[in-house]
Amino acid sequence: MQCILDIKNNDNDKNMMKWVSNLPQESIVDINGKLIKPEIPIDSTNIKYEVHIKKIFCISKTTKELPFLLKDANMKETHEEGSIKVNQDNRLNNRCIDLRTYANYSIFCLQSQICTLFKNFLLQNNFIEIHTPKLLGESSEGGANAFQINYFNQKGFLAQSPQLYKQMCINSGFDRVFEVAPVFRAENSNTYRHLCEYVSLDIEMTYKYDFMENVHFYDSLFKHIFTELTKGENSKMLIKTVKGQYPCDDFQWLDVTPIFTYEEAIKMLIQHDKLQLKEEEILSYDMSTDMEKELGKIVKASHHTDYYIIINFPSELRPFYTMYKEEDPGISNSYDFFMRGEEILSGSQRISDVNLLVENIKRFNLDASKLNFYIDSFAYSSYPHSGCGIGLER
Repeated sequence: MQCILDIKNNDNDKNMMKWVSNLPQESIVDINGKLIKPEIPIDSTNIKYEVHIKKIFCISKTTKELPFLLKDANMKETHEEGSIKVNQDNRLNNRCIDLRTYANYSIFCLQSQICTLFKNFLLQNNFIEIHTPKLLGESSEGGANAFQINYFNQKGFLAQSPQLYKQMCINSGFDRVFEVAPVFRAENSNTYRHLCEYVSLDIEMTYKYDFMENVHFYDSLFKHIFTELTKGENSKMLIKTVKGQYPCDDFQWLDVTPIFTYEEAIKMLIQHDKLQLKEEEILSYDMSTDMEKELGKIVKASHHTDYYIIINFPSELRPFYTMYKEEDPGISNSYDFFMRGEEILSGSQRISDVNLLVENIKRFNLDASKLNFYIDSFAYSSYPHSGCGIGLER
């Protein structure tokens, strides 16, 4: 909100103006004044009123020189030469100040709203919120990308995901569970989309006839979040603020979400000369990040949507607990959801037969003895189920 101190106003004098002008930037003040709607609209603030100051009190004075100016950090991202930029290292080394920018504050508010919408939608659909261990005796998924720690002179690991525990809850008779919690991945990936620690929104649920029932449920969850964020006045203002600093086109989605098989997705890339593969090489190709981005552009041009789903990935590209098609074991009953060519959800039908599970663990060359606590839960029967993980930061 814009505040005006005018020495022509009888309630103020030159001494007050001098005192205010000497206040360091980012000091905290209390203001007493009159709320006015100006004749000329204000473009620089979200609130279209201004306060004509009568009294001002300093509550907390800034005692250290600012590492950068907030007006510079609030400037629109641009590639123009000569534009003022605050580099990322400076921002991250002074995160407390960086989070005072309008865009960052709005991002945190939107993140909070997304989590609330996610939780409320699931709770309204009879889900149970769970809290799984994050300090483990073995890595979560039998993989190498786990942080190892010293746990009282024994090996300990930080959880890569709640995957095994989610399934054990299903095997305990919990039809629908979810968790919002941090996970840890020891991935030495120098990309903007891979983090060693992030917040994962995890879901696991049973189904009656086919795993695609759950895919459509996850789809309805996303559309609920999209709709609520774009119709609420507060969230619309937050999105506008973020786009003011990081310009982008409006996000688009369809009433009926396009669903492609992995094979169809690869063929689209081939048809648009983004990829050169022989027919027999398609199901052994692991789509790269660059190709995912290219596919997003193709889908946007052909289907006019930023949001779509890919199913039936090659089995060799998915984790050991992923169920495969009975008629073609080389293809899995799996799915990824994409926004603008970025994977935001990954999931699958899980193997619920204990014998198939043990067989697949061996096929992946994993030590079954380290997963006995998980395997044993399937020996007492298991409902057909599927699940997914969603990266909140993405």
